[in-house]
Amino acid sequence: MEGHTILIRGGSIASGEGVGRGYAERIQPLCSRRGFRVVNRSRAGDTSFDGVWTFDSDVSPWRPDILVLHFGVEDAFSPVYRSEFKENLVRMVKAARREADPVIILPTSHVFDDPYEMDAVNIYYRTIREVCTD
Repeated sequence: MEGHTILIRGGSIASGEGVGRGYAERIQPLCSRRGFRVVNRSRAGDTSFDGVWTFDSDVSPWRPDILVLHFGVEDAFSPVYRSEFKENLVRMVKAARREADPVIILPTSHVFDDPYEMDAVNIYYRTIREVCTD
């Protein structure tokens, strides 16, 4: 595989669920002009557990230069404890560093209108910031 690769692995938001064109599709033209191919291995409904379980097939073969791990919303609304979520992110980061040492991006997401939903996802967004700091 020649050139540089940006690989996105996440759940519904990263997969483009519910929108005409997801962000992976939107950044493709700009990235292509700069010599990057964008590979989106995200699937609607996936949690960080799915990311860990499929890392060897979804991420490893690509050896990306930039890896975007975009999980959190499904985890917040599924039976995934915050501690499990954090451990799953750490496991994926460690695996990526061991295999290809890409630049790793751990984005949060949009704001929710419902304050209770926002409180729930904020716990996971804080966890993302903890992993980034560590």
